[in-house]
Amino acid sequence: MARDYLAFDMIFLPINIKDTHWYLAVLNAKRREVQILDSLAKPISKDRPDLRRVLLAIERGLHGIENQHPQLKHDWPDFNITEWEYNKVQKLPKHGDGWVTQTLPHDIHIIQLRKRVILTTKFL
Repeated sequence: MARDYLAFDMIFLPINIKDTHWYLAVLNAKRREVQILDSLAKPISKDRPDLRRVLLAIERGLHGIENQHPQLKHDWPDFNITEWEYNKVQKLPKHGDGWVTQTLPHDIHIIQLRKRVILTTKFL
């Protein structure tokens, strides 16, 4: 699975916090950054254990692929994604119901956030 990530410049990671809130993290390999789309506007820091666990697992997988296939061609600058810059995507729509669950309205909200990242980064 980690090998599949190398075909893309951006990887979209929906992250769940304790079954109560979802946000979107985007690995942007070209910019060496983790872009955070969080409708609750939580402060951006590397102190997000939910995100850190996912990034560590991906990072281990990428390093494993690199060790098994050192000649594998890709455009990623490095696989140390836990060391990349964290940046918050600004001006996101706010989620209004107070309880974010795995419902259709929330799924639509995540899709809107994804569209925002694509539109925001398309012209950079």
